[in-house]
Amino acid sequence: MTVLVIDNASASGLPALASFAGPPLQILQLADNVGYAGAAFHALDVLRDGRFDALWLLNADVAVDPETFHALEHAAAAEPEAVIGCVVLAHNGDQVRMPEKFLHADRRWRFGRRDREIPAVWFDAPLRPVQAVHGAAMWVPRSVFERHGLFDPSFFLYCEETDYCLRLAKLGVPIRIAGQSRVRHVERGSSISQPAVQQMLDYYRLRNELILWRQHAPFWLPWISAQTGRLDGHECSQTLRCTNALARLV
Repeated sequence: MTVLVIDNASASGLPALASFAGPPLQILQLADNVGYAGAAFHALDVLRDGRFDALWLLNADVAVDPETFHALEHAAAAEPEAVIGCVVLAHNGDQVRMPEKFLHADRRWRFGRRDREIPAVWFDAPLRPVQAVHGAAMWVPRSVFERHGLFDPSFFLYCEETDYCLRLAKLGVPIRIAGQSRVRHVERGSSISQPAVQQMLDYYRLRNELILWRQHAPFWLPWISAQTGRLDGHECSQTLRCTNALARLV
């Protein structure tokens, strides 16, 4: 195992890694912040040298226990061609909710967005079929990233893993969640609580969800038009801004 750290043009550098005592460490420093999607895309430059059988994508603020990897490794052995996601927990042990429509494997795009927890019975199952998994902890086998690459870097952040999973599913790649492999994710720990940063996050969240719907669900526009009337002034302005930008892309 090799730990690949991608430094997304951080201002502070990586001083904490000076005392790293884990597996062999490799650092890829980028000149610009290209977002989570772009950083994963750059990882392909390292992965193509043939040393790696799989990639375990982890967000920078994810905590992993030893049993997490063992459970994931066991799941991957059972379905070696599958993209597998871990169950993502908050720092206090609560589940991080996922859009309900992505927890179904029937490829039906359910109307609207309703987040919910993963059913408790899934925790006892090594693998369950789903439409998409959480990008904070995602296993991608070599056969998949060699044929299909990784995230679309144009997403920058938000929805990149969902777009990836939906594209792969259309190509016949199994998408699974490993109920016994769990990580803890510091909610919003990847971003800074500043108004300007929050506005940027709001923009990308809305923009990318619109792009996601446009690409994978042709009926996205009637729903978002209906939802716009329920948003406050700031959210409505952001939504219309994103919708207008998308209209120019069609």
